[in-house]
Amino acid sequence: MNHSGIEHPSILKVLTALGEVEVASGTPTLVAWTPREALMLDPEHAWLSCEEGVLIRLPLGASELLAAVRADAPAVRPGSELERLLTPCGQLKWAARRLVQEVTAGNLDKARKRCTHLASFAQKYWPGWFDSRLRELRERLRCSDDVVAAHEAADDLVTDSDLVVTVVALEPVIRWSEDDGRARVLAEYQDIIHYSRQGLSAPVNGAIDCLLALRADFETAQHNLDEVIRGGGILPQGISTWVSVLREDLAGDHQLSLEGIDAVTVAIGHLMYFKSQIRMRLQPEATLI
Repeated sequence: MNHSGIEHPSILKVLTALGEVEVASGTPTLVAWTPREALMLDPEHAWLSCEEGVLIRLPLGASELLAAVRADAPAVRPGSELERLLTPCGQLKWAARRLVQEVTAGNLDKARKRCTHLASFAQKYWPGWFDSRLRELRERLRCSDDVVAAHEAADDLVTDSDLVVTVVALEPVIRWSEDDGRARVLAEYQDIIHYSRQGLSAPVNGAIDCLLALRADFETAQHNLDEVIRGGGILPQGISTWVSVLREDLAGDHQLSLEGIDAVTVAIGHLMYFKSQIRMRLQPEATLI
């Protein structure tokens, strides 16, 4: 089932007994007992807010249920709101904005429920990053007379979402500066290029492996960033500048020049700095890394 699901194992047993074990639709589909609005408290069901998202709401007769799960529908359109809400980044930003709307409207009970679901969702994809923000928000929501502060805390969550998803997407590259082993190998690679430029011989075996590993990690990070952008994420200007440097120097299969490896090392260092600044902003009590 592509982006489709069944709310409870008992529903799968019924479908299996009827000779159907999956939902045929090309559009995201959920077979469930729970009403749409209640399901949408969970960020992972944000796509149900789109008209194209299909909810097959039980109870239904056997023939109606089979017809519904076998019904075909168009595939998800690239660039659509539905596609955006099928990504963790899109779901996070949607849920954060919905939370702000609930607080603005004074629906604090619903806001508390959204906050609880959002905390579980954030822990699944970005463990530890939003703990402090969500803890603060929960405290604000406990006080019904502190709506202004709750609104500010919810707004901060929306603002921080782009920062966090971008930095976490870049983790495969940032660890080349954080991890002592990788940082040492990268420094050795720089030394080899320095020796080569001076006409001195130097071992190259480790250098080639280093470059291949670094390029592979950057490809992973680039894939992660593509999903962030597909989810409506906006790369902060300072971060996108250094990502562009990495893309320029690590794209392709050419041997890196001295200037190239120096630029890559500087770019990775700046990305680690951005990460430490974002962590300080979100987790002021944490030790900077």
